[in-house]
Amino acid sequence: MPLSFELGEAFQFDWSDEGLLVGGVFYKLQVAHLKLCASRAFWLVAYPSQGHEMLFDAHTRSFHALGGVTRRGIYDLHVDGGGQSQEGQGAHRQCPLCRDVQPLPV
Repeated sequence: MPLSFELGEAFQFDWSDEGLLVGGVFYKLQVAHLKLCASRAFWLVAYPSQGHEMLFDAHTRSFHALGGVTRRGIYDLHVDGGGQSQEGQGAHRQCPLCRDVQPLPV
């Protein structure tokens, strides 16, 4: 059964490590991804490092670009049912942004 969302109901937020080659020099970037669940419209923002500033700035820029704020956010913490990350570490050790987020049971 496909998921369905009302307009303005929710967004999904995630981030990834990406590489960029400029003038023969390789740069590692952190890319924030925010996608509206109903329309699937998305916004990407790249940063040189990952931190709380990245998290807050990415949300602010994305909401401004997409025209507003939804009622709730969905965050993929990459953890299994036992609270362990897919790499076998606890979610709180996987990345600094996960320390302050409590996952909800699905």
